Amino acid sequence: MDATELSIEEVDQRVKSDIQSYGWSILASEFQGMIYAHTVGLESSFEHPEIETLGLSEELATLFLNELAKWVKGGRRLEAGTKINELVEDYQFILVTNPEQPEGVPTTDGRLRLIWPDCNQRYPWESECEADCRMQTLLPGSFASDEMALTA
Repeated sequence: MDATELSIEEVDQRVKSDIQSYGWSILASEFQGMIYAHTVGLESSFEHPEIETLGLSEELATLFLNELAKWVKGGRRLEAGTKINELVEDYQFILVTNPEQPEGVPTTDGRLRLIWPDCNQRYPWESECEADCRMQTLLPGSFASDEMALTA
């Protein structure tokens, strides 16, 4: 899915509209050459932590975040340590609050990060993990750039 660049005012309006219609919205922006995507509205609509991804394509990030948000809307509570096998066959995703040390002190300001494994099923905190997967340990802010892409 190609992102449409919008002004801050347009993003604000779309986010409010999405939250009113669905209970959440998804924002995606570029951070150090990667896509950083996160939900907005899970906390206010469902008293559930927001969820983020880093390093996936915008299309996959949007697909996965929307699926997780639907689970939350349906009453499923997700928390750090949750292992998810339902998103991609033969891949296990993990939700964490500290992408470098999953058992460590939270570093994502209350958000959950959906961590994906490399092609050898290794996670960023494992020593042999591929570099592109290891980039998930970076910590962008919620609004990493002035130009954001909004996906519904």
